[in-house]
Amino acid sequence: MDAVWILIVLFFSMFIGAAFGFGDALILIPFLTLIVNVQSAVVLAAYWGVLLCVMNVLKYRGFLDKPFLKRTVPIGLVGTTIGSLLISVSPVAWIELILGVFIACYVIFKARAMAKKTCHGPLADGWLYSGAFGYGFLGGLIGASGPVFVVILERTNHERESFIANFALNSFILTIFKVGIYAGTGLFPVDLWPIFLLGFPLIYVAIRCGHRVTPKISKEKFIIGILAILAIMAIRFIAMAWADFLR
Repeated sequence: MDAVWILIVLFFSMFIGAAFGFGDALILIPFLTLIVNVQSAVVLAAYWGVLLCVMNVLKYRGFLDKPFLKRTVPIGLVGTTIGSLLISVSPVAWIELILGVFIACYVIFKARAMAKKTCHGPLADGWLYSGAFGYGFLGGLIGASGPVFVVILERTNHERESFIANFALNSFILTIFKVGIYAGTGLFPVDLWPIFLLGFPLIYVAIRCGHRVTPKISKEKFIIGILAILAIMAIRFIAMAWADFLR
């Protein structure tokens, strides 16, 4: 029965990941932790996420911003390496709390800016590189780094298809590097091989469905959807951190 629920949630999470470009880990990892340990949940989500990244890149390859990716990928790889190596020893609760507060502040800031119809200035290089490093680091450490890179993409005017394409390629490169480290350190849950393999055809169908939905979402509603996902992430991170502190 656990396997059935895992596959149902996997389908829904990948549908969201295809439609909005991210958010799959937000749905998938918390559910998986109800059945397997946190490390196994993070590792499984990473391996499954590779197919999502590949299909999103292929679908929107015409929207790739190569100069942007050349600046963000290398520093992201450094962060991924450090985060992946620290996955079993770092105080995750503090990281979740800081990330949750950061996301919540950004959502409020962005929502107010949209309400007032104000525009932001260009993102400074320091923030761009810091965000790219933080994206890689958190991806390797807790498997849910999306919010940090979402902020970078939004502030550098990557909208809808461009947002999805550049998020996917950056994620693909960092995820391949990350899963290599996971495999080398023996973190893959070999007892879950049957479910792992069964997930891939389901992921393919979910992604194709998500791709059909994306063009039907206006750019304004797309941003609202992104902010809604971020808000849920913020609540989740803060709640998880608070629960850890109370133990």
